Amino acid sequence: MSTEVKWRGYQVELTTLEPFRIGGAGHILSDLNSPVVMLRGDTPVIPGTSLKGAWRSQIERFLIDYLKTSLDTGEKRGLKPCIPASEITEDEWVLIKDLKYKERFCSYKQDSDYICPACYFLGAMTLSGFVRVPFLFPVEGQDELETLLYSIREDRAKGGAAKGQNRDWPVINPGVKFKGMIEVLEKDELKRWYFGKEREKLSYKNLDRWLSDIHWSEENILNELFKKCLESIEILGGFKSKGCGRVSIAIDLTPQYDYQSQLIAKYQV
Repeated sequence: MSTEVKWRGYQVELTTLEPFRIGGAGHILSDLNSPVVMLRGDTPVIPGTSLKGAWRSQIERFLIDYLKTSLDTGEKRGLKPCIPASEITEDEWVLIKDLKYKERFCSYKQDSDYICPACYFLGAMTLSGFVRVPFLFPVEGQDELETLLYSIREDRAKGGAAKGQNRDWPVINPGVKFKGMIEVLEKDELKRWYFGKEREKLSYKNLDRWLSDIHWSEENILNELFKKCLESIEILGGFKSKGCGRVSIAIDLTPQYDYQSQLIAKYQV
């Protein structure tokens, strides 16, 4: 019996169109902030968690729009997205009651009705997905990646700047390009998992039943749920109300298989 595990990669490129800020406050025991995630102390990167969250949001929106033309609510077809949280807010319950989301989040441990497409790719509670979302690194050779901006709080009484309220915050300049490799599990022979196919070796049956629809060929999955949803991300990161965060994203659907050896060579593992 084969136990082969095979991955493929798709190159994704993000270009900042406005000042760009990723990150948040620093460690609770530190006075320092980390508004832009830095690796090796001086390399700004876009965390995989930021891209993954924005991508999932676009997949959910795509599925909700897709089901507007459906004759049912999406439950039978296994297409209605879930809200991946153990506690649902009051506002989220309104969306569930409006039939935008399914009531129960996707999980392998509980008797889930099905695993939604977003969780099939990006994972559900206690069940891994088919996709690894990367950190995006700046393309080499670019100068002046980072700059410092300032903001003030206005004194409401006198109309000028409040004393001691001139704050600085570093951002990534517009026009900076970042790249990374989205990895897709093409197959895991031991688990009998094959990308774009229903998973067989699971305790519950028909968890991935949306894939029984002939529409969801691998080509359509890549074009609609990968390319269309990823490239529809327009704003990312923090300080959106301050004019930050507009981006352009492009993904090349030409599969790559030698990217791991390139990483090994780059870092001389």
